[in-house]
Amino acid sequence: MRQNVLDAFAKEGGIACASPGELGAKCDVVLTVVVNAAQTETVLFGDEASGHGEGGRSGGVADAMKPGSVVLAFACATVSPQFAKALGRRLDEKGVKMLDAPLSGGAAKANSGEMTMMTSGSADAYAACEDVLDAIAGKVYRLGDAHGAGSKVKIIN
Repeated sequence: MRQNVLDAFAKEGGIACASPGELGAKCDVVLTVVVNAAQTETVLFGDEASGHGEGGRSGGVADAMKPGSVVLAFACATVSPQFAKALGRRLDEKGVKMLDAPLSGGAAKANSGEMTMMTSGSADAYAACEDVLDAIAGKVYRLGDAHGAGSKVKIIN
């Protein structure tokens, strides 16, 4: 944990959290911005998912989220459609919705809130995070309700 980063975030009005689990308990929508599937696993399911956990406690975001909350997964990671489908099932078992939602556009478009998102997921998941989608993306492609479609289009892109 980098306390100076948390302090700077809080100074700007953010709510600093010391762990992914603490974040999950405080948020109705969580956007993962990581590099790959392994990092996605660790953020959502904790150190146990990566084989480094101790004592049966994972500390991931998904374990702490309220039922009906939403994970916008794969924002920066490019993962296989099969991984996205499996992750959607795992989150559903916890009562958490998921949008398979890779981003495209680079740093300049991220700064201006004009990213492009290639998304798939349930109508309920979209409804629960419309304001988040509007804030970060200039264009949201809705590719159906089956997880994996967003990741497939990101790979093609």
